[in-house]
Amino acid sequence: MLGALIGGALLAAISGGRIELIDGMLYDVSIAMTRPLRAAPDPRVVVVAVDERSLSTGSLGTVPRVFFSPYFAKLLDGIMDGGATAVGFDVIFGYAASRFVAIDPKYDDALLASLARHRARVVLARTATTPVAAPYVAALFDASRDAGREEPAAIAYSELVPSEDGVQRWVHSQYAASDGASLRTLASRLSEIGNGPASAAPFLLAPVAPLESRPTYALADILRCIETDPQTVRAAVAGKIVLIGSNLPEEDRKRASDRFLHWPNAPAEAAPAGECKLLALGPSAPFSDSVPGVHIHAAAVDSLLTEGGVTLAGTPVRYAAAIFAALLCASFGLFLSPGRAVVVFFVFLAIIFVASAAGLLAGRWLPIAIPATAALSALIAGQLARFFAEDRRRRRLESAFGSYLAPLLVSRLAHADVALGGEEREITVMFADLSNFTGVSDTMRPAELMELTNRYFKVIVDVIDAMGGYVDKFIGDSVMAIWGAPAALPDAADKALAAALSIQERIRKLNAIGGGDHARFDVKIGISTGAAIVGNVGTPRRLSYTALGATVNLAARLEKVCSTFGCPIVVDAATKDALLTRYLFCELDAVTLKGKRAPVPVYEAVAPMAEATEAQREYVARYHQALEHYRAGDTDRAATLWSELATTARGIHHTTTAATIMTVRARSGDAAAVAVGSAKIG
Repeated sequence: MLGALIGGALLAAISGGRIELIDGMLYDVSIAMTRPLRAAPDPRVVVVAVDERSLSTGSLGTVPRVFFSPYFAKLLDGIMDGGATAVGFDVIFGYAASRFVAIDPKYDDALLASLARHRARVVLARTATTPVAAPYVAALFDASRDAGREEPAAIAYSELVPSEDGVQRWVHSQYAASDGASLRTLASRLSEIGNGPASAAPFLLAPVAPLESRPTYALADILRCIETDPQTVRAAVAGKIVLIGSNLPEEDRKRASDRFLHWPNAPAEAAPAGECKLLALGPSAPFSDSVPGVHIHAAAVDSLLTEGGVTLAGTPVRYAAAIFAALLCASFGLFLSPGRAVVVFFVFLAIIFVASAAGLLAGRWLPIAIPATAALSALIAGQLARFFAEDRRRRRLESAFGSYLAPLLVSRLAHADVALGGEEREITVMFADLSNFTGVSDTMRPAELMELTNRYFKVIVDVIDAMGGYVDKFIGDSVMAIWGAPAALPDAADKALAAALSIQERIRKLNAIGGGDHARFDVKIGISTGAAIVGNVGTPRRLSYTALGATVNLAARLEKVCSTFGCPIVVDAATKDALLTRYLFCELDAVTLKGKRAPVPVYEAVAPMAEATEAQREYVARYHQALEHYRAGDTDRAATLWSELATTARGIHHTTTAATIMTVRARSGDAAAVAVGSAKIG
């Protein structure tokens, strides 16, 4: 938020609070939008246009415009006699016709005399590069008013300086010369003559109608009426300021802030020859978005006289708007989701645009490009800050939940919806149980037991994680792990059995640490492979990712079979078949397990095939030989072989309990199954 505040202030300071290319367009649109809400004042300025029809009518059609001085003299006298307040020529008299040798030296005398008579209420235009010719300057010079001046007050500058996008919006009362002098504009001088302000701060034109829609009369029609019906001229110009200039489609045209204001393209009606009929002209170029410069000057004079221009909001207001927009949209970015933030941002833009447009009704305009830019930048910055904060929080949650769940599952929870349900997959399940847990727990305090148990669990879990397994849950002194879920694993059985062997090896090393009185556990491991349902079980408010099905139940039963046969690792037939070429297995027997109708063959995982010793291979072969005799009904021979194996293999294999158990069973001659733990030897 502090960054947004500083950024908004800097952006406003660098840009001056506005971007003319954008703000200009928005201003012109606002002018068109607010047109129905703004009253149109009575125009106090009318235009006499040197139009195409006038240049092709009567005597004007045969005279070049540079020789119009007799007609302008007649026009000026007629308008002044009609009661006009002032007359401005948006026509630069850069030279006199009398300069031409073939022209009568007195050709311009009528205009010069008229200018001299009306010098107090006439203004001629000039530009910085094109001054008014000396004869006209002399005619306008007033000894008392213009004493000490380089030019008479009746000469003013007609430059129109457009905005960066080439559109004329701003009105200036004076321009600053390179030597520091103030140069009066045509509009300000005419306003002064009409008892309006002679000087005003730069302001914006705010037309209510197309600029050319003000009363505009053809030069030919005015001249005709001056001759035939002066009263008609009086009715049109009395009390008005009259501007004379060209409205030809090919010269002195500008785009202005009325470009989105439209009016019917009705063609101007020509007055009958010899008859006075003043008809207001229509648009001079109906399909153009530009207007004649004389109409811009006319609008500027009208705005000065009626104070109808629009002023720019002050610098503090523009700065405050940018800062407020940045702060507000930074909060949108920080506290709203991306979708909502974007929606609220566009609503905010619409609000400030409407507010800016509404300000035109009060004659004030607040540019919104900088506030909008500051708002967008702050919104993006806020969203980035939110993203990084959320990402940091997500990583912290993933790190925390990674202590409870598999990293892959945590990642899924972070990026997807969680729902009840599951899918069937081929997985391998392991149950690892701490043997002798009850006996040890009876001799230790709870805190010591917890510390010891966690030490063993750490060994088991570290190996499971290293082998790509998923620790599903801790069940008392047992650990349930899955390979093949949540992430699919093509060699799940191999990874699980490798993990089981590694666990046994690390547990043996852990037990070797400490003295003879050191409390220790052994680990019994049951492994099964097969189809199971994996997914989220529970309720919508409390879920658990786990595996369900016969494969899971079988692994739990096999872990109990370890105690029956005294074997550290017992696997089912599916696991054995999947790894037959990579590991050495010893078939223990077929056992009847809870939930199984038929006896289930169970196998001890002895060693990886590449690491199996001759003694281990011989042990497996002799055990299998005894098992075949037993299944053939030759129990005496089977008992003898198992008894010999229990004696000769001691010290070679991890334990000879399996051979001892089977010796007892073979000698008992009991054909019924003997219950051992939760499994029964079949």
